[in-house]
Amino acid sequence: MRMPTLPADLEAAVADPRSTERDLQVVLQRNLWVLGGTYHPMTATRRLVTGACHDIPLLLPDGTRHVVVPRRAAVPVVVERRGRTIVTEHVHRAVSQVTDYLTGVDELHPPWDDDTWITATVLIGFPAPGAEVVHRALRSFNSHLARIRVVTYRQLLDQAFSGRPGTTRPFS
Repeated sequence: MRMPTLPADLEAAVADPRSTERDLQVVLQRNLWVLGGTYHPMTATRRLVTGACHDIPLLLPDGTRHVVVPRRAAVPVVVERRGRTIVTEHVHRAVSQVTDYLTGVDELHPPWDDDTWITATVLIGFPAPGAEVVHRALRSFNSHLARIRVVTYRQLLDQAFSGRPGTTRPFS
């Protein structure tokens, strides 16, 4: 029996520094299983707010909407400043864009009026294996966010493979 492996197109897109956000979005949409088994693709509109389009809309079993926002993999996620490791402007910009989108949805569809409560995951960066300093900085950063979670592509792929028995881990 052949063991499942990372699809070649996903591996190539994440590892290629020239991959655009659109390249990553297309390949992720073909491989939604890496996002976890609790999500279902939404067939409804990708636009809940005029002028804003969310990238990969998903639905949780309880009806909560979730948006996955792929950003470039070939960007730095953390930087050293004043003796501390902090997230880069790339992460801040991505979170600001998602926050703006969520605010727009809330203004048009207050969560207490209907079922439009939305959470989001920002996928960004692809640090080297064993980059625990990156993951610690993101854990700290994420602890201040309520509806948005920032995850690196490495974390996403490692989590996808750790939850699937018999799979081979990518990028080891």
